[in-house]
Amino acid sequence: MKKQQLNTLILALASFLFISEKGLCQTLQPGPNCEEAPLVCGATQTLWSGNNAGAAAGPVGIDCPMENTQWLRFAPCETTVTIEVAASQCNNALGIELAVVSSADCQQFTAASSCMPVFNETFETLTFDNLVPGEIYYLVIDGLNGDHCDYDIVFVNGINFDVPEVTINEISPGYIDGPASVCLGETATYTLVPPVTEFSVTGGSGGCALPAEVCNSSGDTITFDIVWHAPPGAVFVSDSVNVLTVDIMFNDTTDGFVWVELVPNIIPGTNPPDSLGCNCITLAGPLSPIAPTPVDVMYNIDNQYIFLDCNDPFFEICGITYFFTGSDVITCQVYCGFEIYHIFYDDTPIPNFLGTFEICPGECVEVLGQNYCTSGSYSIITFDGNCLINNIFQVIVLSPQVNNLGTITLCPGDCFIYDGATYCQPGSYDIAGVDPATGCPNSSIFTILIEQPQQIDVSLPVPNCNPVTGNYAVSFYMSGTPPFFVNGVMTNNNYYLSTPISSGEAYYFQIYDSSPCNALTPVLLAGTFHCGPLCLSQTDPMNPETLEICADQIAMPTPVSNYTVAPGDTFEYVLHTAADTTLGDILLRSPTGHFAFDDSVLDTEQNYYLSLIIGPPGPDGGVDTASPCLKVAKGQPLVFKALPQPAVDLTEPSCYGRQDGAIQLSDITLPYTLQINNQTTGESGLSQLSAGDYHLALADVNGCLYDTLLHIGQPALVSVDIGEDRFISIGESVSLQAVSTISPTTAVWNSDSGEKWEETLLIEVQPLQTTVYTLLIADENGCEATDALTIQVKKEVGIYVPNAFSPNNDGINDGFTLFGKAEQIDKIVELLIFDRWGDLVFRKNNFAPNDELLGWDGNTRGKAQSQGVYVYHATVGLIGGRQLKLQGEVGLVR
Repeated sequence: MKKQQLNTLILALASFLFISEKGLCQTLQPGPNCEEAPLVCGATQTLWSGNNAGAAAGPVGIDCPMENTQWLRFAPCETTVTIEVAASQCNNALGIELAVVSSADCQQFTAASSCMPVFNETFETLTFDNLVPGEIYYLVIDGLNGDHCDYDIVFVNGINFDVPEVTINEISPGYIDGPASVCLGETATYTLVPPVTEFSVTGGSGGCALPAEVCNSSGDTITFDIVWHAPPGAVFVSDSVNVLTVDIMFNDTTDGFVWVELVPNIIPGTNPPDSLGCNCITLAGPLSPIAPTPVDVMYNIDNQYIFLDCNDPFFEICGITYFFTGSDVITCQVYCGFEIYHIFYDDTPIPNFLGTFEICPGECVEVLGQNYCTSGSYSIITFDGNCLINNIFQVIVLSPQVNNLGTITLCPGDCFIYDGATYCQPGSYDIAGVDPATGCPNSSIFTILIEQPQQIDVSLPVPNCNPVTGNYAVSFYMSGTPPFFVNGVMTNNNYYLSTPISSGEAYYFQIYDSSPCNALTPVLLAGTFHCGPLCLSQTDPMNPETLEICADQIAMPTPVSNYTVAPGDTFEYVLHTAADTTLGDILLRSPTGHFAFDDSVLDTEQNYYLSLIIGPPGPDGGVDTASPCLKVAKGQPLVFKALPQPAVDLTEPSCYGRQDGAIQLSDITLPYTLQINNQTTGESGLSQLSAGDYHLALADVNGCLYDTLLHIGQPALVSVDIGEDRFISIGESVSLQAVSTISPTTAVWNSDSGEKWEETLLIEVQPLQTTVYTLLIADENGCEATDALTIQVKKEVGIYVPNAFSPNNDGINDGFTLFGKAEQIDKIVELLIFDRWGDLVFRKNNFAPNDELLGWDGNTRGKAQSQGVYVYHATVGLIGGRQLKLQGEVGLVR
């Protein structure tokens, strides 16, 4: 065994020979001499044909003369070799003779057999014995007595029918050294690091192997063509064949692979020429393919948006600091692309609010070196060395202030003091001054009037006795315009009634109007009066018609047609139990006669009486019911009617959003009137209702009302979610799982391609084209929910095509076919193979992928094709009916 580093990818296999395609297994004529004797080396080359006309004389030392000889060379596997020989068309009609000799230098010969004749037009079987296996022997063909004939020779046994095999084993695999990512437009270098190998020679599958010395040309060597391949859009900028290092420029962003194809060749030696006539050695298997290197072609554009203004006008881009006075766009080249800077410059002047300046009339204010004397809003643009400044301010000219004090009324002899000065005479005044808040001039104006006192007219006093208390009050009228003052107390009426005065006590009133001067000369009233007690109040009976009202209403009596309340008396209404002018049990009292039903003291459907009572006031301020002056009006009958109290049954809608809810009433006394949401119905309820609030009003025959607000609840929403839209490759399957708020009793899936699944929330699908899937679920009430998603099917197909194969029946790469995922590829519609001259050597239609035994085995009509590079054209049928056409090269290695 011998190890060798393939750093030049040339295998020099000592004296073993790997023959090129054109020299494989051809049937040749014997050579003209010993030096040019072709080697007999296998069953496919056991037939030899020739004619010895014009051949040279043979060696001496053989027991028969050799006049016109031809030569073959062989190495026996056994001690006996048998051949079959036929002679014909002999010129002298004699025949030929054959002998076996050995020689180390084609100069000295040793006979290994006697001369054996084969006569014209005969067929003979010749046996040569006592041979040494593995040695080199020569079969000499000579014409009998110089005759020349056509002849055929077949080696029957004794030699090897299997050729030796060279087996190449990789100790360490080769690989491609180079970057896995590059920039668009960049040139990258890739180097092939060859594998480390060892090789051995064996004798084939049976029989004995040809010894090495029979192929004794050390100049014969095995070589491999190196063919580099680049991704789409990339170009080689150096040699790409038979070099270990290449330079590739990437002009497209399409990713791909850099890979190497090894194609075996032969560099034959020149001595001996007979080595070209024998397939001495067969290569048992090719080198493993070099793993391709994936390449990611990168190109990036980064947009940067920069906002500047006069306070910050500098920005660094790609190492350079720029000063900006306006918007701009600057592009900077960076690794694998560009950075684009979009500069937005804000040149708006910066506002500077100076405030508001208030000035007096005739004055000015200086702002930024200029005087401003009138009211208005102003804007001055200045520059601070970096930025424009918009100075904004307002000027307000203050209006002269006039302080109007109005009219000052004085009594005779009085004076008005203002701002330290005294004013006693009537007239109008305008006093100049200064506003202390602003410092601006102002004025104060007022008018002084002198009012002369005038006595008012007052009527005679009228005493008014209270017959119950015996007290009296004094009343009188005052002429003129109110207000008036009585004993210092103001009144806005011309009529005055005093507070009660005890009978026999004196009264005293001092009266004047609002004029302050009149208070100096008031009107005086004084005197004494005596009263005695009287019962003067009277009342008629109440309305005798019975008053029937509902328990939620206010009872209001019919007014008494005629009643009198004597001075000092008071009145009120009572609800009691007696039907006459006497009082029964007083249940409720009211100053207005309005009574509400109080279930703590009243009952429905009971007779009560409502009466007006008049009399002196009691300690609580109401009518004293124990007074002898008490007057009771015969009561009006009153009955409170009970309110209807129906039983209400609410039914929610069966599903969220449906209108099949209901309101149903029972325990209702006929006749009645029912309204729901202000709609009258003759039924005892409503159906086909949605969730929400409902106003119910039920009135009975008395008009009494049951009024309430009802709420019909909303059932929970039924929902289902089958996920977001998805992307898959053709042939892939995907699981669809539904998530629902319920445990549905019904689940139905449908696709827009016509498929249907039932009673499951999980399905497995394998769409061949973009498909929409919809799920409908329902619960036991028939409440439904639906959801849909779209599965986008990408048409990309993964197909692997080998770049070489070796049809040597070792079970490894014995055939050429296409490989891919079974869920994507239906079949190979057609596979065509062409040789380098364009001749069709293989064609097959409609067969399965992934089985190399169904592809090309390297033979054409039973004949093995030569080693080399072939071109394939393939039509692949994909799942779903689409077809894909491929073409490329494949290496046949023998």
